[in-house]
Amino acid sequence: MTHRIKQGIFFLCLLFIGCFASCTDYDFVETGRAQAYHDTSMLTYFKGDPYNYSYLVHLIERAGLNDVFEGKSEYGNQITFIAPTNHSIRRYLLKIHTPVATDGENDSTSTTNPVDSTETGNGNDSTVTPTVPDTIATPGTPEGSDTLNNAATVTTRAAFDKNTATDSQIMQLIDEISVEECRRIVLSHVIPNENLLLENFVRGVKSTSGKAIGTGGKIYTMASGTKLWMYTFASTFGGVAGAGPLTLHVVSPTTQIERVIASHNIRTKTGTVHSLQYNSTLLEF
Repeated sequence: MTHRIKQGIFFLCLLFIGCFASCTDYDFVETGRAQAYHDTSMLTYFKGDPYNYSYLVHLIERAGLNDVFEGKSEYGNQITFIAPTNHSIRRYLLKIHTPVATDGENDSTSTTNPVDSTETGNGNDSTVTPTVPDTIATPGTPEGSDTLNNAATVTTRAAFDKNTATDSQIMQLIDEISVEECRRIVLSHVIPNENLLLENFVRGVKSTSGKAIGTGGKIYTMASGTKLWMYTFASTFGGVAGAGPLTLHVVSPTTQIERVIASHNIRTKTGTVHSLQYNSTLLEF
């Protein structure tokens, strides 16, 4: 009798394991929540992920804003940062530094996208075409003026191949942006004095009338003074509305461009990072 009981228990165990082993990856829903805590400052976290953030670190250091990410600035010891990745920064820089052809027109190869659109995290709406300025505006100069019109820079741009640009060349292009503009770029991604997780943002619904701002959500004033509308939304899953993963959406009322956060809730000692998708472009907001 005891032997039969043991056999029965063994059979049930095998059946239980078999049920779980039969599950496939299709049963897994990617929520996009990193939920990782890094026992470092936000700046140290960025430095530890050079694949995604080495250009951002260079921007921060050129802008002299290290203290913002170390929790030692006027913007508070806790901030929320909507982080552009290297892909976003590279795309912007390559766009504005398109080599100039001898006839004065932009090189016909300038439409080549330097970033593989199939990369992870690049699931955002590809129908939105970002408006990227042709030049870097510098405070104190007329809008649209090109700050790179000196002979040395023109020579650099003429010899610049966007398809084979190295990290050092990208860093050089960042160095050509004024310190004031670097500050504006970085601070436009900072929500000051608030440490917001995905769950802390207000639920909302995208506008169906063509307006930039829909219903719900909240307009945040970034550290640069730029205003962005942010809202969370849970998509339909399995035919059930709101059963899908919760995602954070960032919308510019000015450019009407909307981007979805790829990775939420990257927590550090000085605040939380929400990383933009790879297909976003710097200065869209």
